Amino acid sequence: MVSSAPSPTGASYNPHFTVRLRSPDISSEPSLGISQNPLSIRRSAQRHPRHEALHKSLGHDDIHGRIHGSEKSVTNVYLRGTSYVTDVTIGSQTIPLLVDTGSADLWAVPSSFVCLDTDGHEVHQRDCGFPVSFKGNFSGGVVPDEYFSVYYGSGQFAFGPYGFETVTLGGITVPNQQISLPTTGYIQSSTKDYAGIIGLGYPGMVAARNGAVPRIALNNTDPFASYDPWFFGAIKKNLTRPVFSLALESDGGGLLGIGGTVDVPTTGGYASTPILMIDLVGEARAETQFTFYTIIADDYLINGQSVSNLSSNTNNPLRHSFPVIVDSGFSANMLPPSLVDRFYSAFHTPPQLVDIGGAEVPAVPCDTEVPSFGIKIENKVFDMSPQEIVIATLNTTVNGTFVCGLGIQPGLEEAGALGDTFLSGVVAVFDIGASEMRFSSRVRATKDPAFDPEKYPGDKSIGSPTKSLTAQPGRSQPKQHGS
Repeated sequence: MVSSAPSPTGASYNPHFTVRLRSPDISSEPSLGISQNPLSIRRSAQRHPRHEALHKSLGHDDIHGRIHGSEKSVTNVYLRGTSYVTDVTIGSQTIPLLVDTGSADLWAVPSSFVCLDTDGHEVHQRDCGFPVSFKGNFSGGVVPDEYFSVYYGSGQFAFGPYGFETVTLGGITVPNQQISLPTTGYIQSSTKDYAGIIGLGYPGMVAARNGAVPRIALNNTDPFASYDPWFFGAIKKNLTRPVFSLALESDGGGLLGIGGTVDVPTTGGYASTPILMIDLVGEARAETQFTFYTIIADDYLINGQSVSNLSSNTNNPLRHSFPVIVDSGFSANMLPPSLVDRFYSAFHTPPQLVDIGGAEVPAVPCDTEVPSFGIKIENKVFDMSPQEIVIATLNTTVNGTFVCGLGIQPGLEEAGALGDTFLSGVVAVFDIGASEMRFSSRVRATKDPAFDPEKYPGDKSIGSPTKSLTAQPGRSQPKQHGS
């Protein structure tokens, strides 16, 4: 059942968005069991996360690459930063795929894939960097008059047919599952450790189009099609409970639990919040279907001070209640610039934009004192650890000082994303049946280790500051952590 409903208690949202909540059926009470066969997932070997901040305007943002108010809508899962890889059995072949909660399709590169360069010219398949390819065709045949077409924010794309194949992940085998083996694309597996994606998102996010001839998604007016991707196919066939969970590690890897919660030490119990049906993409289907795993946190805290209270006591109000997608594809938390600027002003040494490995990243000295940052959900505050705020693996040297990238970065005012720097501190439960997200804090070491440049060699080139990110004049300074 879908019904219009108010936002969660204490939350407000921009009227630009349409908010709907799904009322759970009796059979869709929260799934509280432990996952019986958790999967180890491994971090992609890419040397440095490539952070892509959301555009300042929702007119065309990098989460989804869709243009609001236009029929020329582009389905875009966007290869954006840190990735996690797992092995998936397709037919009788094992293929390493990226695990993505921000998309829905399962696609793998076939041996016949035509690899293109940036100009659209065919190049050798090895130039795309895929470690393996799927050999053969769809054992269950091709889906007629329907095709896969995806366009990524980096300009990469792929398109080709859908077909039916047996897919196994975590001991769960779904026969006759619809997947894609794209025929053509400009795709760069720069890490050379994955050959496609398995999306765990809602069916409302599939990159399926109606049409007999596959073509690029950019400026594509073919209507969207719909089908049940792998996880939802498994649910409908009663092969799993309608829930999965993630426990990511800040230094790489983690666990994926299909059908339940991963069994790792946590503290303080779970907080829950509804998954919201919010149209962030300007598409007709997003008005009536769930797309991203979108929530609204109750508040954010800087050095223990509520941002909602800070907003009421200043002439510069801060946005403290806004939609965020929970997405393993983001390596950092992307939050409203007004909120991030206030947090940055809490550092003794103001963050600077620094070139690290060819990307401009907000950075501070790696050994700096770190202000606290908390996210409040259902009256429970999830404090990010210093290692999740100052990312030791993302470092370089500026004027003889080691500087590290930040795990909280500015996106846009109207919406944001909770990425790996948040997810690595919690167990995150995606309960589709109950239409809710649940979080519990991971048990951490009692003392945060000091930065060690020998352990985290980072970027060997010498970085350079490109812009100071000092607080705006006249803005009050929050209390410093530990002072």
